[in-house]
Amino acid sequence: MAAAPGGKTTHLAELMNNRGKIIAIDIYDHKIKLIKDNCKRLGINIVDSIKIDDIKFNSSVLFDKILLDVPCSGLGVLANKPELKWKIRPSDIDKLSSLQYNLLKKALTLLKPGGELMYSTCTLTDSENKQVIRKFSDKYSNKVEILSLKTDLQRLGVEHLHPDCNTDYIELFPPKSGTEGFFMAKFRKI
Repeated sequence: MAAAPGGKTTHLAELMNNRGKIIAIDIYDHKIKLIKDNCKRLGINIVDSIKIDDIKFNSSVLFDKILLDVPCSGLGVLANKPELKWKIRPSDIDKLSSLQYNLLKKALTLLKPGGELMYSTCTLTDSENKQVIRKFSDKYSNKVEILSLKTDLQRLGVEHLHPDCNTDYIELFPPKSGTEGFFMAKFRKI
């Protein structure tokens, strides 16, 4: 969900050895074109790109896994986009956090029982990250459980890069992580 420009989509397809099926949805024509172009360039043929508002997307098939890379303020990537400091207003962050929560709710309806949902942003604001996942996990505590990302980091052999990983989420803070700013939380539908 919110799949453009397709970097994460094509990476997942490569991890899947270009087998299976990925549905990549985004609301804008030009962004769907970016996904398709990236897939073509990399020889990926398991991605179906669909132009639709994520909130309006419905499927007769429930999904095993959903990567929800929500629209956000982008304040974690200021090193590459310094102009954001002057463009983003507090009211923008309020609107984004509301949209993010609604996208999480929608993703839950598309996920099969036992399926996993990864929530990610490229921002460091609590209102777009911790507050959104707390509100979601509190409201849907009977439908989702939050999963520790520590086990994923250990499985990938990179836990030493993120020793401060909280059990409910991981927040990559540029000075500590040596990366841009990112936030991730993982849920399983009960």
